Amino acid sequence: MTTSQSLTFLGLGNMGSALVQALLKASHKVTIWNRTTARPQVKVAVEAGAILEADVQNAISMNNIITICLLDYSSIKNVLADIPTSAFEGKTIVNLTNGTPK
Repeated sequence: MTTSQSLTFLGLGNMGSALVQALLKASHKVTIWNRTTARPQVKVAVEAGAILEADVQNAISMNNIITICLLDYSSIKNVLADIPTSAFEGKTIVNLTNGTPK
């Protein structure tokens, strides 16, 4: 027996959208946030059952497991710059960012 989890995904590029689809198929509750909500991946995820949150801080507050699938470290800094550190207390952060090429 598997337990359904509630997760938030920040970033729906190739990796993020594939993981979200797999989690939704496994009956997990997934909240998504993406800088560009008009991307086709966002529409597909919402149609599959994901909850779209337009505000990144609200998306973070919705669940205790936060998966970050952004392009690079600069993107993470830009997206999370105005989020207070207290917003992450008690949360598990999974950072799947590839890194920043030099």
